[in-house]
Amino acid sequence: MEIQKIPSADLQTIAEINLEEDTKKAMGNNLDISSTRNTESGGTAGIEKKKRTLAELEEKLSVKMKELYDKIQQAKTARDAAQTGYQNAQTAWNLAQSKYHMGMLDKAAYLGEEMQYIQKKAGLESADLELLQALEDYQWAVRGIVSLE
Repeated sequence: MEIQKIPSADLQTIAEINLEEDTKKAMGNNLDISSTRNTESGGTAGIEKKKRTLAELEEKLSVKMKELYDKIQQAKTARDAAQTGYQNAQTAWNLAQSKYHMGMLDKAAYLGEEMQYIQKKAGLESADLELLQALEDYQWAVRGIVSLE
């Protein structure tokens, strides 16, 4: 058994997200909404109650989908910022390595640059995982697996 690296979030998939279409799909796939649609109404009062319940569930799902979409956008912004920070740290780290090997940088400064680089790399990996989780949550909601509570 080999432990694999978790893949990065697919930025193309994120770019192709259509909230309106995905919300429609989610409404068709959601078990709460589907079971409410398929229950017997039993008279005028039952029909009205069923309509209200369906409208309430659909509104909750629309709000939840918007929340999940916004979470993806926030996570992508955070990931983009982490990517920029990582690239800057990588450039500084490469420069520090060159300076250190030429004797222009002492060990403490070299280790400080290495620590900055490692922190930025970890920050990027963390932001990427957050984005992946946000995307996964959204995709599950489209498939109908989401809590409306």
